Amino acid sequence: MKLWDRLRRLTVMTMLIGVANMQMFALEANIIDDNEVIEISIQTEQNAQPQSETLTEEQDAVITSDTIAIMVIAVVAVILLILLFKYIYDHANQCDKCKKYRAMENNGEKLVSEKPCNVHLVKKTINSKGEVTETSEDYTLECTYHIYEKCKYCGYTTYREEIRYDQANQCGKCKQYRAMEDAGEEMVSKKPCSVKKIKESRNKNGEVTQTSEVYVPGTAYTYRIYQKCKYCGDIIYTEDIRREEN
Repeated sequence: MKLWDRLRRLTVMTMLIGVANMQMFALEANIIDDNEVIEISIQTEQNAQPQSETLTEEQDAVITSDTIAIMVIAVVAVILLILLFKYIYDHANQCDKCKKYRAMENNGEKLVSEKPCNVHLVKKTINSKGEVTETSEDYTLECTYHIYEKCKYCGYTTYREEIRYDQANQCGKCKQYRAMEDAGEEMVSKKPCSVKKIKESRNKNGEVTQTSEVYVPGTAYTYRIYQKCKYCGDIIYTEDIRREEN
């Protein structure tokens, strides 16, 4: 079942419920008015009913009228919201050529230009444990992408431009951008060291009551992380020291 059919049925049901409630409250109001006429006649003939009861019934009639007004406003608000939702949903992703709605779909993206800019990004070196071992500033490229959309009915294609800032990864030898690629790593040395560890004290319920820093024997491994230029083959490396507990 289409979404609009569901919305239309929901709108009709909401209106029918609202009309039924209005009729019910109107019927109650008529019954109250008839009771008031009967009670006024009895008061005239017998002069036995106090004036306070008549005032209470008049207040009930006023409350009933206010309830009917609130119900009408609620029904109108629901109908307006449904119509607004339908309008937004129908007019989304309209094709400029065939004018059909909900037509444009993502059709990929393409890098069309790039140039160096003055924006600098922080380049981080992360070891196998996810710890940052070195930070440095890398040159940045201002990259222009075309984000394509294609109509699923007539095949019309359009695009919008989006500017992103990417790390340059420039080769220091041939000066090409997006040149450096990971080329593996190797361990070049190791030596004894002390590794900082957090010691926790717990109570009988297993809750941590105190923490302290202690140093335990360990080993420091020095690794070389290599990068290779995919254009000229130049190789560079950075060193990463990883400390592990014995």
